[in-house]
Amino acid sequence: MPTLPSPLAPPPDDRPLPTVTVRTVLENEPNSIVESLALARSLRAFGGAQAQAPVELHFVESAPADLAPFEALGADVRVVERFDPRSPHANKLQMVYAVETDYLVALDCDVVVAGDFSRYLVGEAVGTATDWGDWMAAVGWERLFTETGIPFPQERALTIRFWQETIHYPNSGVVVAPGVHVDALRDEWERRVRELLDRANERPWWGSKQRYFADQIGLALANHSGRFPTRVLPLEMNWLLKFDDLPDELNANERRPLLMHSIHRMQFPSGHLLPHTYRGCQEAINRYNALLDPIDEDVLAEALREFDRGDRGW
Repeated sequence: MPTLPSPLAPPPDDRPLPTVTVRTVLENEPNSIVESLALARSLRAFGGAQAQAPVELHFVESAPADLAPFEALGADVRVVERFDPRSPHANKLQMVYAVETDYLVALDCDVVVAGDFSRYLVGEAVGTATDWGDWMAAVGWERLFTETGIPFPQERALTIRFWQETIHYPNSGVVVAPGVHVDALRDEWERRVRELLDRANERPWWGSKQRYFADQIGLALANHSGRFPTRVLPLEMNWLLKFDDLPDELNANERRPLLMHSIHRMQFPSGHLLPHTYRGCQEAINRYNALLDPIDEDVLAEALREFDRGDRGW
């Protein structure tokens, strides 16, 4: 196996350093606030060449009264309207608008930066990583593409946990968008999500899973619309930290994440990330937790047991 780059390594050549705006969207509630502070804090500590990049936190409908913790990290707090009450996850569309930098990196608020991701700020394709499962109904994709008038794609990818063959179906928690395509991405993604929401009751095969993941299914349609080029990001750029049972073929224990998508794998009162099985993940978790006040390991162990008792997904 080839040697993997250090998560703190700079871009591998002498090309000009790309500029980036980092954005997230979140509800004004305690756990999301803890997660968004972790995002900003980890970017400043471990973002390498991008450590001082603009970071914008978009609160849905209202912002916290105390902005001092965000200001201390140089984060710009903004308030946005709710996208559509039928799909809370689609609020992330409210951060997809024009940037003055080369790239927009649009993140879920529970993403933690583990290293310099500059090497993946390249090219003109909108980048997303394949999700851990494909949540479309058995007959859904072909029918959906037919109904929306988009040619059914022939390219396939494998989901990173269930190892299912699927189309370029993204996890929407990390989107790397070249500035030149941000407007097209927003327009196409919004169009597809609104169509899915408006017609949800007309499609008998459109069930609870499809409703829950409407934002990702809409993004999958946008990916194949032809409005902009796309590419699949590697596991390192959207490491779903919730899981420690990935397929052996991914060699997860030897890889080093750059963006860790915790999916709430956190001890929220202290803000510490919980222990992980994979070595590279644990190293990054240790680095991040060292930024915080120390906590008894037994507290983290109990929080992990509680996390394990919860729903790990379908």
